[in-house]
Parts: sequence; structure tokens; C-alpha cells
Amino acid sequence: MDAADMADKASAPFKRMATRFRPNQVTPTPPIKTDEHGAPLCVRCDADITQRRRIIVNAQRCADCQQDVENGNR
Repeated sequence: MDAADMADKASAPFKRMATRFRPNQVTPTPPIKTDEHGAPLCVRCDADITQRRRIIVNAQRCADCQQDVENGNR
């Protein structure tokens, strides 16, 4: 058994786990803030984040506020 065979054998369980993961099976967390109709709002600026939550199901901030948080801005 050469190094490539050993690496393939060692990585097999991880490959099996990766093929079982389905990103669309993530259970979304409820939005922290909503408007009077139940639409999700950004926790920092109250912007509607309905479209963002269709892509990032657990989003709690609009893209601009999330970028500010990631960059360390307040």
C-alpha cells in the first residue's frame, strides 16, 4: 500500500459524510426582529431581510450591517 492508497483510505469516512450533507436541510432560526406583518428585519437597522434569508436562512442582519460586524465597525 503506497501513500496515495493510505490517504484515500484515511479520507473515505470524510467523503461519505460530505456526500450526506444537504445545505437545504438547515433548520432556520426564527428572525429576532419582525415587522407587524411578520417579515424579518435586520437587528441593527430594521431593513427588510426577507430576500437575504432566502439565501442565508439564519441571517439576522442585512448585508451592509453584517459586513460592518465582520470588519469590526459599529
